[in-house]
Amino acid sequence: MQDKLLTAVTRYNLLKTGDRVTVALSGGADSTALLYGLLAIREKIDLTVTAAHVNHMLRGEESDRDERFVRDLCEKLGVALSVGKFDIPALKKQGESCEECARRVRYAFLAEVADGKIATAHTADDNAETVLFNLIRGAGITGACGIPVKRDNIIRPLILCSRKDIENYCEKNGISFVTDSSNLTDDYTRNRIRHKIIPEMKEINPSLCDGVSRFSETLRDADELILSLAERAIKSAKKADGYDCGELKKSHSAVLSRAVRLICERETGLLPDSVHTDLVCEIVRKNGGKCQLSGNFFAEVKNGDLRFYGDFKAEKISAIPSSEFINKTVNFGPFSVKCELKEDESFNNLLANDSIDYDKIKGDVTLRPRQSGDKIRLNGRPQKSLKKLFCEMKIPADMREKIPVIADDDGVVSVLGIGCDKRVLAEKKTKRILNFSGVEIK
Repeated sequence: MQDKLLTAVTRYNLLKTGDRVTVALSGGADSTALLYGLLAIREKIDLTVTAAHVNHMLRGEESDRDERFVRDLCEKLGVALSVGKFDIPALKKQGESCEECARRVRYAFLAEVADGKIATAHTADDNAETVLFNLIRGAGITGACGIPVKRDNIIRPLILCSRKDIENYCEKNGISFVTDSSNLTDDYTRNRIRHKIIPEMKEINPSLCDGVSRFSETLRDADELILSLAERAIKSAKKADGYDCGELKKSHSAVLSRAVRLICERETGLLPDSVHTDLVCEIVRKNGGKCQLSGNFFAEVKNGDLRFYGDFKAEKISAIPSSEFINKTVNFGPFSVKCELKEDESFNNLLANDSIDYDKIKGDVTLRPRQSGDKIRLNGRPQKSLKKLFCEMKIPADMREKIPVIADDDGVVSVLGIGCDKRVLAEKKTKRILNFSGVEIK
């Protein structure tokens, strides 16, 4: 396992000298092996290794047992540990499953406590399960690429290791771990793939996971090539008020399909499925026609140009000065927004990424819609423009100009529902806290 971990680190450039890395530590075999593996190489690469554990409060005493195990393990190994305890059922959003909510909360917590890279313990088996899961759902080449080896500051050093490698490593080194009982049932589709489909496939090919790893890695290379060609095609086709179909049609069908998906997502905030992508590609090839994407969103080719129309634009929303929204509840477009300024209070909620250190604000603050050029640097992540962030989060185009933004003289302070900029993030020594929250008015 150790050799494969080092191979992944080198091949994919996951770590460099002086890196700080936080292990997402559940206490299970995979994450515990990852912690030991990184500790074993930390002097060679000069790493600072810490850990973070989330108690999702979904399995009663078993969840508390896992937390105790992780605390004891990190104390024994001398590893700094951050622990978050969250009532997942109470935090679920409408239409969100417990599994989806747990993942959202877990990654939000990791982003808050990590000061550098985040290492998760996804293995070659996890990748195989993900590829099969995506294929069963009818995913295209991107879904068949499986789990990304790295994304932003998240890395997966065990991606070349099989579950058997992990078990052998733990047994050989006398490493104890805990078992999540929910992984033993077939209640979730992924578990059914793990317990029933994967074993059958391993009967045919015992090296299944290695084979799927090679398959998904080949596809990732192809996917990156298609993406780069699609970006080039979009750049060539972009016009002031649309996209030149003549330029788009010069591309291979795979590149055209990816370009159309990207254009649809950026112009409407919708990520089209294969059916709608094919419809748009068809009117591009025909150099004329119209198709409905979703609701009031349409794509149309007219006079050789691809354009989109529908309810994209928000009504004009005026900026509100601090005197009118701090310690008050105000209506902002479709949202009811509340901003509370609390003074002389200790701050200890590491997950409250909408909590602002008021004394870090430069000049005065306003509540306003996003503006061209707005950027935000969320804790533990690189700086991104709000335009790109809203696209990545699949926020519909008609909502992007309605989402409340708090800004000061230096730029964006916080975005409702997304978080605040790292430069103003509240911390333990914070004395004046500005809490920014809101709900959509139905």
